[in-house]
Amino acid sequence: MVHTSLRDSNSLDKYLSKKSFIKLDCPSDVVMVDICGHTDRVCHGRENAPQYFFFVYNTFISDLHMTLPFDAFTMRVLQILNVAHTQPHPNSWAALQAFRVVCDIFILIPTPHSFLFYYSTHLSNPVSWLSLLSRPGNVRFVAFTTSYKNVKEK
Repeated sequence: MVHTSLRDSNSLDKYLSKKSFIKLDCPSDVVMVDICGHTDRVCHGRENAPQYFFFVYNTFISDLHMTLPFDAFTMRVLQILNVAHTQPHPNSWAALQAFRVVCDIFILIPTPHSFLFYYSTHLSNPVSWLSLLSRPGNVRFVAFTTSYKNVKEK
């Protein structure tokens, strides 16, 4: 298992100064960023913690420009697929992000059903990722080119 490289408030502050992943209009009490504990992993839940929280892989922020809080479109896609934010493969996140950008360019409102018209799901074996595969004849986006072989180590 790989531990987080963010070990203290200085390393976290330095990271946050380089990455903008919290939406500007987000109230300061909605999204708070903190350092993971030494034994925490992305797959861990909040257990009996008094606050709601989740862990996230760095690549979602650094490569895929994920922003928090998630918008209604993203939340609904995750809900329809019945997955947590850590389960879609990074290429699936990239497709979701690309779809949103294309909708913005053409002044369309992205809907989960229009997005899922172009994709079907595929679970990896053993089940650890959910991949979205372009439906035959409906390929709109080329898969993200960066290798995600070791994504769980970041």
